[in-house]
Amino acid sequence: MTKATFSHITVIFIGAILFATSCTRQGVAPEPDSLAARIDSIISPLFPANEPGAVVVISLGDSILYNHSFGLARLDSVCPITDTTMMNIASSTKTFTAAAILKLAEEGKLSLDDKFIKFYPELNEKVFGEITLRNVLSHTSGIPDLRPKDNEQWAKYVSENTSVFAYGPDYRIYGKEREQTNYIKHVDSLAFKPGSRFERQDPPYMLLLGVIEEASGENFEVWMQRNIFEPAGIEYASYVNQTRHIARMAHGYCKAQGDSKSNIFRSKDGQWDEFDYGEADFFLTRADRGLYTNALDFTRWQHALNNGLVLSDESLNLLRTPLVDSDKNGEYCSLGINIAYTNGHQKLYHRSQRGGFSEIEATFPDLDLCYLVFSNRNDWDAIALINDIDEVLIKEGLINCAD
Repeated sequence: MTKATFSHITVIFIGAILFATSCTRQGVAPEPDSLAARIDSIISPLFPANEPGAVVVISLGDSILYNHSFGLARLDSVCPITDTTMMNIASSTKTFTAAAILKLAEEGKLSLDDKFIKFYPELNEKVFGEITLRNVLSHTSGIPDLRPKDNEQWAKYVSENTSVFAYGPDYRIYGKEREQTNYIKHVDSLAFKPGSRFERQDPPYMLLLGVIEEASGENFEVWMQRNIFEPAGIEYASYVNQTRHIARMAHGYCKAQGDSKSNIFRSKDGQWDEFDYGEADFFLTRADRGLYTNALDFTRWQHALNNGLVLSDESLNLLRTPLVDSDKNGEYCSLGINIAYTNGHQKLYHRSQRGGFSEIEATFPDLDLCYLVFSNRNDWDAIALINDIDEVLIKEGLINCAD
């Protein structure tokens, strides 16, 4: 399959592929340097050159309109962030997992209406019997997140489960899928009736790894590489692993607090602590938040998914259909992705953090317009930045008024 291609230039002739009218500038494409200047003005103050930073990419179809990097990928050496720097993409991982389930459904190897206990028959049918794969994908399963988070909860956990860990902090930092989901077999009631409302929970998504392996008959990572990453033209994607070396990998960072600890890297200026695998909670799980990739490959993913290179039109329609009522911000949830509307255009997006990594990514399917911000620091306001970027795209005529 032909890979999506991207030119590293500011596009000039974009008016032909925009709608005929724009809310702010009817039929006028942005000046070549106008978009860059506007985006630079809101991004640069957030990510100084000598601190952990970010990469920002805005793309329209096969053309990259904006591609700028800010700050450092690592503070243990002077290593600038680029568009090929590998970062953890946090909850955007879930879109890949959802696409995998939809792909297997297309192949007839499972159905979204399959009961979850079909794949995990050891679970109590009276509690879990009505939960479907669709519920798990859309965060409407009602399965509570009861992973131990303090000493009292840890004592209860080890009284019910055999654990390789002696201490709760080790469990939170080094526990993998099996350890992180062990508590589920002891759940005796759901938080709500499946399908009745939305509540974002990671552990049910972790269990989708086992669903993918059972339905496909293959190793999760091997199947994902051949059926999801390769069709999308993704060259570099890797799930987190405590023994795996990831080339060009950034570290995540948080603002330093208190005294320096011997087992945690602190920057020479004393301002930043490393905050990813080995320091952050719940890092070693793959199907929910465990994917590392880079900005260029994720941009390829956005357009490949949107243009049917990975999934059928029917599956794409499922991804783009809200499954629960909107929240107070007018946002909806679908299968592994959030939905909002800007100027009447549907926006599929994530904003999330994991350890010191923070990211936002958005796709406007009817415009084939996408953007992303991948960052290795967690001290910036994602909602404010989304609003600022959307405003710039509206002013530049890239997001017009939908009919």
